[in-house]
Amino acid sequence: MKDRDGLKKVLLVHHVEGQCRCIIDFKDGDMRAAYMCGEPVYQKRGKKTSSWCADHYRKMHTRS
Repeated sequence: MKDRDGLKKVLLVHHVEGQCRCIIDFKDGDMRAAYMCGEPVYQKRGKKTSSWCADHYRKMHTRS
């Protein structure tokens, strides 16, 4: 399922390893059915694999 801004939405119950775990929405407003980003996770050489894609990682680790 594609979001308006191009992100892939993945229901938490359908999540697989290697997908971004940033919660972006809830199915029908139900907090028990979370949609996660689903993009491939950010990986930097010599560092532990992140739980977020490059876009969400950058948003959380830079100042505005």
